[in-house]
Amino acid sequence: MVSKRKPIHLNRVEKVVEYINNNLDKPLTVAELASISCWSRWQLQRVFQEQTKQNIAQYVRQQKLSRAAEHLLSNESKITDIALEFGFNSEVSFSRAFKQLFSVSPRQYKQQGMLKGIRLPLVMSPELPLEQSASQVVRIETRTASTFFGVHAPIDTLYTINPQYSTQAARIWRQFTQATHGQRQDSEPVFGVIDTIHPLPDTQLIYWASCEHTNLDSQQVEYAKSHLDCLTVPEQTYAVITHVGPIANFPKTLEWVLNHWLPLSGFYGEEGYELERYPSHYNPLSSDACMEFWLPIRSADTK
Repeated sequence: MVSKRKPIHLNRVEKVVEYINNNLDKPLTVAELASISCWSRWQLQRVFQEQTKQNIAQYVRQQKLSRAAEHLLSNESKITDIALEFGFNSEVSFSRAFKQLFSVSPRQYKQQGMLKGIRLPLVMSPELPLEQSASQVVRIETRTASTFFGVHAPIDTLYTINPQYSTQAARIWRQFTQATHGQRQDSEPVFGVIDTIHPLPDTQLIYWASCEHTNLDSQQVEYAKSHLDCLTVPEQTYAVITHVGPIANFPKTLEWVLNHWLPLSGFYGEEGYELERYPSHYNPLSSDACMEFWLPIRSADTK
């Protein structure tokens, strides 16, 4: 069988992405990036946007600031030195850009001591189209301890013989919808929570269909306490992955994350509570449906 060659323009986009990821200490203007591609500035911006769903100038800035944020937490370098290291001409311009992305100043971010809002480099997967693989891993977030109210039951995993997890999860969501009918704001997101800390026999896990305590008013909390079960999820750092398309295709996204992204990411997977965040009025059959999967991780530097 003759393998299909990747279109030339996709190879060139990958080379631009690789150059950006390896040269974050340089100014990296659009003009400079265009000079290493085959396109003019306008053409590069158009192709990059089409293929990665990201603005190239924004991508460069997000990568610089994300790596700078990691440096703030991992060493004792002065903020001015970190600003210069990532191509900012002053601490003032660095702090202004940093606050636009993270909503806090570099000093406040360092005081908080948690990875939040980190954008990871684009990782091109040979198993997914460029535009799909480029949009998978969005950011690194540390989520504080939180409380969920919902219903739960065992589901099969991918390793179960003849797994029925889709049917099982759908049944749990129907039970949750019935239990919360008229008692919850439809505009609020809902969460699937998968407990990988306490596995069950026969390669099953406990799955929760739930809502988060912080999205409920006092009356709804009282109802939830009486009619739903309660789960506390401890503080955890996550890789937040966006899946776009029918939920039936999600296993392919998860396979890419585990088999291609995670081994090259500098992070390790953790046993913990995996989260599925579904926006209000989520349609699992729609090609435009967008949900987030929160994968528990730890840095390779964390013992």
